[in-house]
Amino acid sequence: MKRFVRGILHPEAFHGEGRPAPFFEGWYYKLVTADGQSLALIPGMFRGREADSDHGFLQVVRPGEPWVDYRSYPLDTFKGRDDALAVELGGHRFTSEGLRLEDDGLSGEVRFGSLASWPVTWASPGVMGWYAWVPTMQCYHGIVSLDHTLSGALEVSGERFDFEGGRGYIEKDWGRSFPKRWIWMQSNHFSTPGVCVTISLANVPWIVGAFPGFLVGVWRDGQLKRFTTYTGAKVTDAGRTEDGVRFSCEDATHRLTVRARGGRAVPLHKPSEASMRGIVHEHLDATLEVRLERRSGDIEFEDVGRGAAWEAEPTDGW
Repeated sequence: MKRFVRGILHPEAFHGEGRPAPFFEGWYYKLVTADGQSLALIPGMFRGREADSDHGFLQVVRPGEPWVDYRSYPLDTFKGRDDALAVELGGHRFTSEGLRLEDDGLSGEVRFGSLASWPVTWASPGVMGWYAWVPTMQCYHGIVSLDHTLSGALEVSGERFDFEGGRGYIEKDWGRSFPKRWIWMQSNHFSTPGVCVTISLANVPWIVGAFPGFLVGVWRDGQLKRFTTYTGAKVTDAGRTEDGVRFSCEDATHRLTVRARGGRAVPLHKPSEASMRGIVHEHLDATLEVRLERRSGDIEFEDVGRGAAWEAEPTDGW
């Protein structure tokens, strides 16, 4: 019980100690250079129902072929703390202060400025709110940092990425498997630095049937505006478009309309209860058109985010 409570109050930390299969956990580090080049690093671990499926992994998502480099490591090389973000995998290290890569074709260090974290309280421990206390959820979601500055550089397969003056974002997932259906969008590269929009909408299995759960955050001027299932907000529109995905929601005071356009479709590995062989197509280097307005019609924020990413799975199901 003590470990469970500590995990709920530290969504950024490792939750898999002592958890039986199936179980996965992964952290999504998105790094964008000052001139808009995106690089994503996804360290994690997996225990599945298939024989010999247990392993640690690092997915390297880069802006050039091969788009994704999936690296598998013996599970005993993965180490994580249950009270803080501190992950070691092979020769790599990922924390809330930065990351260091030390492996064949991967090297360098990136340091982070102050993280814009999603608030954690007893009543609402992170982005999932009170749902985080439900011990039987299929998949848990955490946002470690909505926005932070970057410094340092990495070398990936002979290509150098200079992150001086860049921006970063960190989120994570853990549980038994990904949901069967979801939409996800994110950008923190708007006209004014320090703005982030992140959206997750998924089919959530429940005691009887399932429901559409959603988690939306708009970070600007040092303040977080939330639209979520547990705050009483409602989704008014969501689905695929010819070149991307659309999403709209509202609460008692505000309306939010977002449209993701374009981007390069990159095949990432996703977890099921059996293995990590599933594929999800994430679109990188997209744009995110955002409008936040009061119910009166007064526009509070309207801008286009660059270096955006989005997913809509299944691709033909929206």
